[in-house]
Amino acid sequence: MAKIAGLNVATYDFVSDPTKIQYEAAFYAQQAKALGLSSNTVMIEDAESPSQYYNWTAVLQVFKDTMNKAGFNNIRYYTSQSWVSSGVMNASILGARNLWVAQYLYGKPSHRDF
Repeated sequence: MAKIAGLNVATYDFVSDPTKIQYEAAFYAQQAKALGLSSNTVMIEDAESPSQYYNWTAVLQVFKDTMNKAGFNNIRYYTSQSWVSSGVMNASILGARNLWVAQYLYGKPSHRDF
């Protein structure tokens, strides 16, 4: 309905198992194609669970490669500010502008360049 109304559409997927990210990405792309979404649709991958002990940068590179092969090239990543600032997700490899970083405010808002 959003597409029919002329609105921009973005999609969001939560990583349920980082060890199977290639299969999750393939399914995600398949569902997006079934909905008729264009190749320039923003595809957001939520990477914040189940554990920071995976190499999340590598996991997300596999996700991006799989999505690119399926024809989707507008990939973004959602995560927590602590994962980016601690290096769990490498912003210089993934692209700082590709990150949607959650920062829950407990006081005064701040600005941070990664």
